[in-house]
Amino acid sequence: MTGPEGRRKSGTQKNYPLWPESEAERLAKRLGSPAPVRLETGFGPSGPPHLGTFGEIVRTAFVAEAIRARGYQPTIIAFSDDMDGLRRVPSGFPPGLEEHLGRPLSAIPDPFGTADSFSGNMNQRLHEMTALARVEVDFRSASEEYRKGTFDEAIRAVLAKADRVREILAADLSAETMRDWFPFMVICEECGRIYSTRVLDHDPKTAEVEYICSAPVGSNEPCGYRNARSLLGGGGKFPWKIDWAARWYALGIDYELYGKDLIPSAEISDRICREIFETRPPMHMFYELFLDESGAKISKSKGDVLEPTQWLRYAPRESLNLLFFDNPKQAKRVSLGRIPEYTRDLTAIEEAYYAGGDDDALARNARATYRFLTFFDPPAERPMRLDLGLLLNIIGGTGSAEAEAVIEYMTRTEQYAEATLRSGAGRDQVERALAYYQAVVRGSEIEPESEAISDAERQAIERLAGFLEADDADDEAIQGEIFALAKELEIKPGRFFRVLYVALIRQGRGPRLGGFVNVLGRETVAAKLRAALERFEAA
Repeated sequence: MTGPEGRRKSGTQKNYPLWPESEAERLAKRLGSPAPVRLETGFGPSGPPHLGTFGEIVRTAFVAEAIRARGYQPTIIAFSDDMDGLRRVPSGFPPGLEEHLGRPLSAIPDPFGTADSFSGNMNQRLHEMTALARVEVDFRSASEEYRKGTFDEAIRAVLAKADRVREILAADLSAETMRDWFPFMVICEECGRIYSTRVLDHDPKTAEVEYICSAPVGSNEPCGYRNARSLLGGGGKFPWKIDWAARWYALGIDYELYGKDLIPSAEISDRICREIFETRPPMHMFYELFLDESGAKISKSKGDVLEPTQWLRYAPRESLNLLFFDNPKQAKRVSLGRIPEYTRDLTAIEEAYYAGGDDDALARNARATYRFLTFFDPPAERPMRLDLGLLLNIIGGTGSAEAEAVIEYMTRTEQYAEATLRSGAGRDQVERALAYYQAVVRGSEIEPESEAISDAERQAIERLAGFLEADDADDEAIQGEIFALAKELEIKPGRFFRVLYVALIRQGRGPRLGGFVNVLGRETVAAKLRAALERFEAA
């Protein structure tokens, strides 16, 4: 199939680096004998969790399963930074949030009215996402952990070494910021904002500060309240880089993945761990970012997020896991258009896994990969997968909108037993393919009117249509005739195939045409070619 983003050549098999094994080996060497191990994944609930959030959860789970296989006892802590303040209103959110800018996310009413707070809604979505991923996590929130004193020891340590913390952060902060800088953000007890306060004085021994609410946040003016309060037990929170290090210290984190954009932050947080908390920072691995179709970083605030439920509407869970397993240090443009590629690759991996044996390195790699994609719990029997690419090509080539019609064409391929195609699982996959075509492929169609063809290309199409009408040709004969016409009329084969794909399935590339013509029917294809001739522009 040719989806909106194309595909690799059919028949190729990919060797997937078993990076979770490498990470587990590094971690085991660091920890020594098998014991409990804590892995963290962080979430900023300023907007809904998206495909990138899902990916970090799943990738962390890959490492957890790899270290579990070595005898360790992993726990994944999913930490929600819900004491962070609302800096901007996310795109697509209900109006009225502007008045809450600067307040902790856990203290803002839920704009959707389904949870106890803004972050409560986002955290609930995170719970749903971890359940969808089938990953068990120990959920923690900043509001609860600060309130119950989990960070109190870290607060005392930072206050005792505030000057050293300032030195560590100096190169990362502007002169203006450094002027009023303090290693803790205090919540104003009057207006409830966390970004509006300035610390006037503090006592490192008691962890008490004197502060004033003096800075505007967005269009909200400071309330001017002045008071003294303790920083312990939820009086505020650390700024980001200190906060990250404090989590590792207070929660005993051994491992955390993070996006490439956080490398500078991680380096500073590592230093704070070593120099302020006097402990070893966790082991890390960075991953490249997911990009949208324009090549920009996926952004929650802009609302341009792809949710995992959208992918799973059309494709099996393991294909989405494969997206995250596939070379995490390579940036990827992620869209629903990649579903056919990853579904096809998943099918090849499953075929190798259930075939068994150790015949070659690629097969061994595929079987190891599949164990990760199923979190080391593969089905006892190979799942039945219809060829999504073939389904989409049939839908595009026939214009069929009904499952029964698509199934009838699929029976001509002789790849599947008719009972399989008409089973509940078979029909469900056909229905999903129909829905995917309408939602994703339809928008990428190339109409013949947009394609200009030469006189030679027009003549080649006409002659191919005549050949199909006159000759009861098999797959190889049809394929050979296409190449022969291209050679005789001096048309580059790649160009001729593109024109034929546009005529038949309104795409720039597609399946091997010899066999596909006989699936659609030679007379049907001849008629489509002649109809397209009337629509192609003249070069």
